[in-house]
Amino acid sequence: MLSVEEGATLRAWSHVRGVSVDGRPTELAARVAREALMVAGVAPPSLGLVVFTGDDVKEHPSWTAALHLQNRLGAVRALAFDVGFAECGLHAAWKIAGELLLALPPGASALVAGASTSEGSGMSAGAVVMTRGGGGPKLRAVRLSSSGALDELAPWSPRSPSSASALGRGLAGCLRLALMEISIPAEALLSVALPDPRRETAEALLEGLGSAHLRPAWGSLVAVDTFAALGALDAWKRDPPEGDVALLGVGAGVAFAATVLSWRDVGVRR
Repeated sequence: MLSVEEGATLRAWSHVRGVSVDGRPTELAARVAREALMVAGVAPPSLGLVVFTGDDVKEHPSWTAALHLQNRLGAVRALAFDVGFAECGLHAAWKIAGELLLALPPGASALVAGASTSEGSGMSAGAVVMTRGGGGPKLRAVRLSSSGALDELAPWSPRSPSSASALGRGLAGCLRLALMEISIPAEALLSVALPDPRRETAEALLEGLGSAHLRPAWGSLVAVDTFAALGALDAWKRDPPEGDVALLGVGAGVAFAATVLSWRDVGVRR
């Protein structure tokens, strides 16, 4: 079994928000992908994997955006495909890319990139270069879960004041699954980034985890979109937590996501 240090690493990332690109999300994704690849020192032809996540409706037919991105970047050797899961797509893409990287030789690289639109705030895009081993925060666990009921969409909406407690409980349940996978308690987490800024959401998360000692960084991610999580990576880079942290996400459907990262001696590039 591989150690944490030998597993998938978030080597470098780049992201933008509030951008208007005339409805061409894959073009914006290509722009931030080039920036992330340059920071990571990875040449596109050496990529083994390209994963696109973001809006279901793109300027290309469904599920071909990754192929367009691969072509735009010149990632001629990569396997390319799209991943959905709405606002939880980035977490799902990390999970899939992380598992596939383990089948590639040490030093292999993958690119997770995409773009999405947020009501009233334009388009956002992000890109993360992942490697097997190397410097950067280590991917320890990723879990996704669902309430399994489309008719719960309205009460679960992050814009509904009555949804904060239910949202926190749902996120707590998903995070518990991720923590069980790696056998660590919630108290071991040094920081948690939520996709919702309300105090009630953070309180429900704490109650659901049964941990009064956890101090989630609620409010660090104000907007719920696919790439908001990358803002938390920026914040943790500026003030490294030197331990395990968690990124949480929520998407329509209703889906929840929890990613646990190890931020020890990362030597991260940004």
